[in-house]
Amino acid sequence: MTLHNAARFLPEAIESLLNQTYEDFTLLAFDDASTDETGSIVKNYARQDSRIKYHRNPRNLGMIDNHRLAFKTAQRTVKGLDYFGWAGDHDIWLPDWLRAHVETLNENPNVVLTYPLAVPIGIDGEELSATFPKFDNSGMNKSERIRAACLKMKGAGNMVYGLYRAEALAKTSVFPRCMHSDRVLMLQLSVHGTFKNIETPLWRRRYVDNNPWGSDGPVLSYEQWSDRQRPRVFNGNPPWYSHFPILSHAWILIFSLSIRPRGGDYVNLHWGLLMACLHLSRRREHLRQDLRIVAKKVLSKLKLISYQLPR
Repeated sequence: MTLHNAARFLPEAIESLLNQTYEDFTLLAFDDASTDETGSIVKNYARQDSRIKYHRNPRNLGMIDNHRLAFKTAQRTVKGLDYFGWAGDHDIWLPDWLRAHVETLNENPNVVLTYPLAVPIGIDGEELSATFPKFDNSGMNKSERIRAACLKMKGAGNMVYGLYRAEALAKTSVFPRCMHSDRVLMLQLSVHGTFKNIETPLWRRRYVDNNPWGSDGPVLSYEQWSDRQRPRVFNGNPPWYSHFPILSHAWILIFSLSIRPRGGDYVNLHWGLLMACLHLSRRREHLRQDLRIVAKKVLSKLKLISYQLPR
């Protein structure tokens, strides 16, 4: 569970996890330098339940690095780590959430990620009117599932909060340091197995701004959404390539699969370039926006250099 200044919702979130009917799990709580009562709340629960382990970052890392730290620590500290999942600090999980996901992974060895239907809720727990897209490529062969992920997948933002086969997740970039990192993670993960949707509403996802995404995409435009999210996911210090999300996605796929794959296994070498091309072809409009941003920044830089040259 990644934490940051959501003390208002935290007790309900923690209790929904502790009340799971499948009880054999460890809850690692990663507090990203919260300034509210988050720390004291978690510590109080940890005194009552030994399954909870609390960690506080000395400084705010941002969403991506805190998620990466959570998985890295789980690999190092949890003995016999078979399955792993991220949990937010403001959502609610129905009692059978974990049992249903563990049973799905146990019964389907080719599935590397399973996730449920999500019910969007508002700040006070009221259900919101929205239809989330869902994606399932279970039963497909490797080529089919990868192409489906590149060309048809929707709803990565919900899928990323499912339950993973830890061994498969470790072969990806985990939470790539880019914008829309959940989408890139799903693409990388599709190389190692299939995704299965549990068609039961087992997760209540809270939107504190009462503004969930509908089935037709985000309310905000591509550029607006990226600009709003960038400071939060990188803690105000985003890498330069974060301004060109789709171009960075293509490079990450090529680099992580074809140039320097995890563990030095080049069995998926040919998929890096192919997936990058498929992803770019699907996101053509976003790619055009990326290229326009690149052109603006290059021209701005050239003007600055020209201005600084001695006359």
